[in-house]
Amino acid sequence: MIPTVRLNLSQSSFNARDVELLRNACKSYGFFYLHVQDDELKRLLPRVFEQSEKFFALPIEIKKKFSDGIMNRGYTAMEEETLDTEKQSKGDTKEGYYIAEDVSKDDARYNPAKLSGPNVYPTNLPEENLDCIEWKRTMDLYHSKMKQVGNSLARLIALALDLEESYFDEYFQNPLAVLRLLHYSDEKSDIDNGVYGCGAHSDYGFVTLLATDDNPGLQIYLNDEWIDVAPIGYANSTFVVNLGDMLERWTNGLFKSTLHRVIIKTNETDDLNSKRRRDRYSIPFFYEPDFDTLVECISTCEGKGGAKYSPIKSGEYLLNKYHQTHSDFNS
Repeated sequence: MIPTVRLNLSQSSFNARDVELLRNACKSYGFFYLHVQDDELKRLLPRVFEQSEKFFALPIEIKKKFSDGIMNRGYTAMEEETLDTEKQSKGDTKEGYYIAEDVSKDDARYNPAKLSGPNVYPTNLPEENLDCIEWKRTMDLYHSKMKQVGNSLARLIALALDLEESYFDEYFQNPLAVLRLLHYSDEKSDIDNGVYGCGAHSDYGFVTLLATDDNPGLQIYLNDEWIDVAPIGYANSTFVVNLGDMLERWTNGLFKSTLHRVIIKTNETDDLNSKRRRDRYSIPFFYEPDFDTLVECISTCEGKGGAKYSPIKSGEYLLNKYHQTHSDFNS
């Protein structure tokens, strides 16, 4: 049902068929698979997942040292985030690690109030537990590569809206691009009792590119029912892409920001590898416009009824949503 769109980073033009596939997917589902043709990315993805698993295998008292809640960087603990406050009895049964653009204090772009500052990286750990230098190098390389993917995808989206290919370029001069490592526990979701791997929500920003292992769990809400999204695995550099609220607002609802959630089910096998296979790992990359971007209806999307949404500031909107997500844990 969900189509696969192709994106070749080495080519300067886009295939008309992929533009049409993307247009239809954005209007009908708000989700699509994106196969990215890039040799470096294909080699990098297994390393990113390997380094992610190594970090989450560390003791909780060590992981908690690497957190910065002020700028939403570093480690977030199990059940720290609650994405569906009405239905969840506790936070999501997942832990995470946020990595954004690494901006030092002597950089002209440094501005914590606008989420521009240094990352938090694991440091001073025994190399047999985690090679911190290699971990940082891997994550920074992946973040940089995914910014390239996000930029190309934004241009493809512009074409799907019958706009100039470069339409969104001015809004992504210093994008709020955030990489998120996620590890879900093996706790079975219990919908009746409000226990979710990840509560139902729509993403806040422009687009999310999700790399996953081969464990199921992701569901999207279409036509008044929850539909399983087949896990694609990261081996062939194919991502699950979903649109965020900002893109829906920009397009006046033409392109959809769809509700989705993660439901953790029991593993049907009981072999020696079952624990490893049950735990779900995924790595979403959130590609958002510059902090001060004014998101308002694109004129060609207004239609006869005019704009459905009031204009919003990108960064303020994201900060507000972030505080809501963490409010129960921090209170």
